[in-house]
Amino acid sequence: MKRSLTFCLLLAACNTPSQGYWGADKMQFTEGGMRFTAYRKGNLIEVLRTSPEVLPTFPQVALRAVPGVERLTGCKAVWAEGDQALMEMGLSCDGAKAPKRKRRPKTLYCDIVTGPARDGVTYGDMRCETG
Repeated sequence: MKRSLTFCLLLAACNTPSQGYWGADKMQFTEGGMRFTAYRKGNLIEVLRTSPEVLPTFPQVALRAVPGVERLTGCKAVWAEGDQALMEMGLSCDGAKAPKRKRRPKTLYCDIVTGPARDGVTYGDMRCETG
């Protein structure tokens, strides 16, 4: 029983806004066969893809989410960032400028380069770059 309740609570959390959007206006829409839930606070909107898809890319999802957001809000989506499950968009409404993108920490991408093995231990190096 405890496991079932925990599982249900975890599933319910998949369709909730992030902390910055708690209390925001909730909207739901379907565009291009994908279902979305959006939370709007002023000229920022957080969009969650709620329909199951097999390995969609961010561009595929954004190309469906943007027209739906623009139709719902009557504003123009100026920028979008995030991933295939959750994205944030800046809106330009009534000719006003869209808010600037939030500063986010850079991502560090590393490749592991293995070296020779000695005494059962493989030695190597990491080569990293920011993205």
